[in-house]
Amino acid sequence: MRVGGWRTAPESGSSSAGASAALAVALVVAGCGRSQAPSQNARDLLVQAQQGLIRIHSGTVTVHARAKSPIPLDRTQKLDARDLPLSELRLTRWTRKPHQVACEPKLECLRGEVAVSEALRDLSPLLPNLPIDPDSVHDAAVQVALRDHKPVYLKLTGKVDAGFLLGEVPFEVVLDLPRAR
Repeated sequence: MRVGGWRTAPESGSSSAGASAALAVALVVAGCGRSQAPSQNARDLLVQAQQGLIRIHSGTVTVHARAKSPIPLDRTQKLDARDLPLSELRLTRWTRKPHQVACEPKLECLRGEVAVSEALRDLSPLLPNLPIDPDSVHDAAVQVALRDHKPVYLKLTGKVDAGFLLGEVPFEVVLDLPRAR
């Protein structure tokens, strides 16, 4: 099955998959990305996505996390939407230079860079201590897909400098969202 433009991994029910997904999300939030000039339509889509996230109170969120390291990470975890602070994801506050991008049929998508300081300040009470320096994350971006003005998935991508032995490690996290009410 393909989700958000990449093949999903076999499902894992382990707590390490959940921890890996949480770490990957935190890594992206800590990074910064590159994008093109913003458009009003992209800003409108971003507002719609933010409003949709606030309305997700039930259902299952499938988190796909991947890191392309010498020992690849490729995990999938299903989480109850009630257990995730989706309303705390302030896309309109954290996304800089949003612009529309091509994506799957019948979806409208936008991409933008992440505003590091705002995201870390807002999420710090929710994030665990990270085993890496947040400054080592770079080229991070968020892509949001909407169908009928409601968010379908969030894709977070970037690179982390994992040190001398591993170098730069590209990562990707996709949150497949339940239908917003």
